[in-house]
Amino acid sequence: MTSPWDTEEGLTQKYSGTVTDAYFDEGEYGGTLKLTVESPDLDAGSTENWYGCGKGVVVISDDKVDLANMKGAKFNTQSGVGSLIAALVKDERLISQVSEKGGPDEAQSFVGLAAQWELKEFTFKSNGEDVSYTRMLPVGVIGEGVAEETPDVDVPKWLIIACSEADNYTDFMAAALAHDEVTPALRKVILNESFWDFA
Repeated sequence: MTSPWDTEEGLTQKYSGTVTDAYFDEGEYGGTLKLTVESPDLDAGSTENWYGCGKGVVVISDDKVDLANMKGAKFNTQSGVGSLIAALVKDERLISQVSEKGGPDEAQSFVGLAAQWELKEFTFKSNGEDVSYTRMLPVGVIGEGVAEETPDVDVPKWLIIACSEADNYTDFMAAALAHDEVTPALRKVILNESFWDFA
C-alpha cells in the first residue's frame, strides 16, 4: 500500500534525445556546461543536463571556456565535462557527432548530438565515507542495434587499401577513421561492419 509520504527518484533513468542548445554558465560552483536535450520519451519534451567544468576553468562567454589553468589545457577527467567526454569517446559514432564541430571547450560542439542517455551513479570518499552522485551520460547512438542504411558513395582507393591491410574489422575501423580524408559519408560506410568482409 502506497502512502503520500513515500518518495520517488524524480529523475528519468533513460531516454533517447538530441541536444538542441548548449551553453556555458558561471554559477555558484563555477563554470557549468548546460545541454538542452529534446526527447519524445520525456513528458515535458525536453530537459537540461548540467556538467561542471571543474576548478580553474574560466567561462569566457556562453560558447567558450578558457582551459589555460588546467593541466595540459584539458578538462579534468573527474569533472562533469570530463565524464561527458569519457562517455563520448567510448563510441566512435557518438564522438564523431561532436568532434568535427570544435573542441569540448566550445559549447556549440555539442549541439546536434543524438544519443541514448542514461543516469549513471558515481561514488567517491569524503572524510572516510562513501558519497554518491549521478550524471546523465550518453551511452549509445539513437537506434543502436538497427543497421543504418549505407550511403551511396564511391569508396576511395585509400579506404580499399586500408581494408586489405587490416587483420580484422576493428583494426581497419580504427585506421580508416583516423585517415585525413575521411568524410561524414565515408564514416557511415566505415562504421557499417556488414559492408566489409573480413571472413
